Amino acid sequence: MNEYTHKIAIKQCKLEVCSACQNDCKYCAHGYMKKFYPDYHLELSQLQTFLESCLNSGYFIEYLTINGPGEPLLWKHLEAGLNMIETYINCIGTVNLFTNGILLPSLCEAIITSCSKIKIFLSGYEYNVGSESIKNFTDKYPDLITFLPKDKFVLLPAKREVYETPCECFCPGPMLFGDKMFLFCGPPVFGAAFNLNIDIISRFELYTEVKQGWFDEYLERGLHLDNKNNYRPVVSMDLCSCCWGNSYNHLSEDRKVIHSLNGGNWC
Repeated sequence: MNEYTHKIAIKQCKLEVCSACQNDCKYCAHGYMKKFYPDYHLELSQLQTFLESCLNSGYFIEYLTINGPGEPLLWKHLEAGLNMIETYINCIGTVNLFTNGILLPSLCEAIITSCSKIKIFLSGYEYNVGSESIKNFTDKYPDLITFLPKDKFVLLPAKREVYETPCECFCPGPMLFGDKMFLFCGPPVFGAAFNLNIDIISRFELYTEVKQGWFDEYLERGLHLDNKNNYRPVVSMDLCSCCWGNSYNHLSEDRKVIHSLNGGNWC
């Protein structure tokens, strides 16, 4: 594609690519998504359907985030997926990849050469901070690799623990998960569904089929604006009230704990 004129700019969109992870973080906000779908991998056909829908709908995604719910570098289609994204790069601003860093020394060069707009965000776990191989890459690509502090995690809401709504969302959609586009929610919504003893797939108002015009449904179904001007359907406020992404879960310092790479028992 040499020229591309977009009709609608989408601030960000998450790609959930795989559930596998080398760590088992006790306070993982994506944990329940991994627990319910332990063998999940985004298929290339699903990725292509999504990219084609964006192209044919005239969408421009400012930030395409390659997320979990596990470790993206364990995605079985990582290089092929990045190569596919590169062919649609005119309708994407920046591709942000978040990683725990364990496989970065062996895959960094392949990642960077596969996608021209990639930015790598590296979790600041202790094994990365002191790693000479990681330092070599951050020194070589200072504009492409960013360390994220990981000294503390935010506690997951307990069963029957509720917070005020409406609220600001710390992990909004849209989010591609398999053949479904969750319009308003990120991975923590799976934990909220667990807390309410409901099947998230039964909440049809939260997602749509990946097809031409899917983002139009985001605008049509969004009945409430949160504090970041993200649309939320009023019917999902029960999930927001017990979700990790609820801003009221993040306000108190009592909710922030020293992270642990073990003890989650997610998979």
